[in-house]
Amino acid sequence: MDSPLSNHGRIQARKLAQRMITLGYTTFDYMCSSDLSRAAETAKIISQILKIDKITYLPLLRELNLGIYEGHFVDEVNEKGLLDSIRSDYSKQVPGGESINSMIQRIHEFLNIINNLNPQPSSLLVITHGGALYHILRILTDFVPDDGEWYENCQMNELIRTPESSWKLITFNEKKMI
Repeated sequence: MDSPLSNHGRIQARKLAQRMITLGYTTFDYMCSSDLSRAAETAKIISQILKIDKITYLPLLRELNLGIYEGHFVDEVNEKGLLDSIRSDYSKQVPGGESINSMIQRIHEFLNIINNLNPQPSSLLVITHGGALYHILRILTDFVPDDGEWYENCQMNELIRTPESSWKLITFNEKKMI
């Protein structure tokens, strides 16, 4: 659901921007973010610290819409077996929400936008949510986190495009992968 960024989230965003500066990630040709409040405010904080002038906000980068279950705790939704059900059948749609297949289609649309940017950015900063990031990395690199591992808030996940135009995951939750 579209909830505001917490004070803790603001602190995390500032700390991430400072880590990015320390690691030399200060210049980006293109920055985009989910248009949902948490991600959009995170992007704004980071862009101010890194002095990035423009952010493109895209609904395509939103988290999966859980319809009538939006705003409920994950444990409460899991008790009903909903998450396991939609994870085992990507075509299932939550009442008032969307299917995982619909989300994957949005992610493909986002990747097409990126691939068609002219000129092609040599560096891109994307601020999004765990579910969207999961599918971006799975589509580009076939990466799937180990059981019990998920995308941590305000952690960098770095990819590079190889000369063959394939993608490699360099860091996951700021841990080196290669």
